[in-house]
Amino acid sequence: MSDTAADAAESRAEPEMNRPIFWGGLVIGGAAMAFGIRGLIDERAAASPLAVGRLLVGSALFHDALLAPAVFLLGWAIARYVPGWARAAVQAGLFASAVIALYAWPFVRGYGRADTNPSALPVNYGRGLTILVALIWLAVAVGLQVRRPRTRLSTESSKPLP
Repeated sequence: MSDTAADAAESRAEPEMNRPIFWGGLVIGGAAMAFGIRGLIDERAAASPLAVGRLLVGSALFHDALLAPAVFLLGWAIARYVPGWARAAVQAGLFASAVIALYAWPFVRGYGRADTNPSALPVNYGRGLTILVALIWLAVAVGLQVRRPRTRLSTESSKPLP
């Protein structure tokens, strides 16, 4: 076996924890979590431990009871009912719509709106979200029309009738 093949086999056998990406991610993620915990414990923090606990438990329950099963069922439906040539475009449209909706949720709900400050959240974000999601699905529909497989007439059906 050549040196290159031996090196490749050895790198495949190397555990994930020995790779630099793992350790870099661990350091960065650990620092972010430590910063968040420090901010939570800080005496000037506006959040009470009870409110944070309720948020964490509620988020876990929402994810496990509603979000994960809904995503699973949607993935199953796409795999079962969307043809293979269209599946990637539909998945991309769903992903883009979900990311945009998740980002826009606080704006649509009006979190931070104040009567004393009319420049805070001054526009109709729900309408903007609707328009943006419609544009995403318009792009998906156009892309599907471009990629759509064309059926060819068989040679038997193009023959003249006797």
